[in-house]
Amino acid sequence: MDAGAPPPHSRLALCLFGVPGVHRGKAGQLHTSAAALVATATTHLKFLLQAAESQGSQVSVFSHSWNVSAIVDVPTALALIYGARLHSLLHQPLEVKEHVNSMLRSMTRSLTLARDAAAAQRETHDLILLMRHDTYWTQPLDLRLDPRFLTVATWLSDDSPGSSLCTRLSSLDGVPDLWFASSPTMLEFVFGSLNLRRHNRQQVHANNRAHFVFQSHFDDLNLTSRQLIRAHPKALYPNGSSCLYRMRESACRHPTQPGHRQGDHEGCWQLSWHRSCEETNFCDVLTRRAALRQAE
Repeated sequence: MDAGAPPPHSRLALCLFGVPGVHRGKAGQLHTSAAALVATATTHLKFLLQAAESQGSQVSVFSHSWNVSAIVDVPTALALIYGARLHSLLHQPLEVKEHVNSMLRSMTRSLTLARDAAAAQRETHDLILLMRHDTYWTQPLDLRLDPRFLTVATWLSDDSPGSSLCTRLSSLDGVPDLWFASSPTMLEFVFGSLNLRRHNRQQVHANNRAHFVFQSHFDDLNLTSRQLIRAHPKALYPNGSSCLYRMRESACRHPTQPGHRQGDHEGCWQLSWHRSCEETNFCDVLTRRAALRQAE
């Protein structure tokens, strides 16, 4: 453990959602395989669960998934890989094909599994990692995070000039949507309220990509303006510690990129930026974006 680092949480939960075993294309295209499921779940075991346990945390796994293929026996595979850590599993037929609504239904049901288990044990989870099934890891994730904040991955730029996250946020917005870490209360409130908005057919963002919808909802909840969103400085996406399984050959190779740096600013973690944006802070950019949206 790093000197001066916060102590590990006593009770952690990994809440999985979505379509397991996606090996190519978008998750909504339903191209799945047993090999992809096993490969991704094995990285969860090594880089998340066992890494947290080595620091003294007790980890429980809760899984909601959509049953889209007779080829993949999801419950059996997950039980074999996660072992006794798998506390609850709900594997259901796909209900809606619209990808954001499908994600949100699965996210909220996975969180409900964790809440019901905690209530039955008269305990609570100190921190929940809410994550897509098809997230592929190449390095451990330090989960000694402050549960008062909503932590997301650091979204790196790609190698092309002018395509940094700084530019993307100033022109549109968006956050990585592979995983989110926070307290049970924060996650249930944020994604439960978004699920309700979508159920009521409210337009959250003109662009229906999940990472844009999520960011706009964070803005609308004033999470951005209150600086309650943090980017994990060591969880780089997509060219770092985590990516989607289908991107693993091209994205999960380089833990760092030239021209990026990290720092700290007013209690917010600095994102690793492209050189042209290295003085720009994630919270600052999102706060300005929220102000612009309110002025529109």
